[in-house]
Amino acid sequence: MKLTEAELGEIWQATEPSLARKACPPAESLAQAAAGELSTAARERLADHLIVCADCAGELRVLQELHQAVPHWIESAPAPSPIASGQLTAKVSQSWIDRLRAFFNVPVLAYAGFAALLLLSLALGWWALDLRRENQRLAARGDNQQGLQQDLATVTRELEQARKQSADSARQYETQIAGLRQQQDRAIDLSQPQLNVPIISLDPPDANRGAARQPATVIKAPAGSGLFTLVLNVAGQPSFSDYALEILNARGQTVWQGAGLRKSAENTFTLALPQRLLPAGRYRLRLDGLRQGRQTRLEEYPIQIVYQ
Repeated sequence: MKLTEAELGEIWQATEPSLARKACPPAESLAQAAAGELSTAARERLADHLIVCADCAGELRVLQELHQAVPHWIESAPAPSPIASGQLTAKVSQSWIDRLRAFFNVPVLAYAGFAALLLLSLALGWWALDLRRENQRLAARGDNQQGLQQDLATVTRELEQARKQSADSARQYETQIAGLRQQQDRAIDLSQPQLNVPIISLDPPDANRGAARQPATVIKAPAGSGLFTLVLNVAGQPSFSDYALEILNARGQTVWQGAGLRKSAENTFTLALPQRLLPAGRYRLRLDGLRQGRQTRLEEYPIQIVYQ
């Protein structure tokens, strides 16, 4: 079935561009395919592409319809009459003016007009294909720019959040440093005598009570003294070559531990503790005896420190 020029134009306008077309053959290849001027290898490659690309297939169909319509237009042109042909043969000896008039005879102009229309149709088809490709490239470029703007906005927000977090961390570090400096300013100078150091004597717990029931000894120390001394009393315990002490907080975490304690003749151990090591709260002291790599639990002293 032959399509009119108006129908071909409607088909051309109804074709929607695809923004996702990639690696499509150029418009020249489609025009050569419609004219049957492609080589065998090029036709095979184009056929493989047309299977997966509906847009190129539609463009090729429009170009093929244009090529098929041109012979139809030529067939519908008026043919020269025998009388006009005879007149041209009889008037060979006419003047150059008559020959010029014969050249512009209606049949000759018709053929020339159809040839010009064919060239114009091919040029318009080629230009339309190239225009569609350019529109697709511009649309794809616009999408890429929009995506880049969105990525830039996301990165900007992330950088702003990171800057705020860095500022908060810097303020926290400054606060911690200020606190450490204050503690350092309040730290005791051990090179000088320490006056009025509290001395607290701790008796061993009652053997009839369990460790969980043993009440804590309340230690009240002046807040500005810096040190306080604990005297650990033991009774009825065998002697060991060395003694160790472990201090645990209320959560059972070890605050300090060490060995090298020496028992006095009165069965006591003396230990001076800085207030910075033990803030106010509950603690438990564990005294162990050491002999030949073995450790024996001797006493436990639950305490509660209160600074006044």
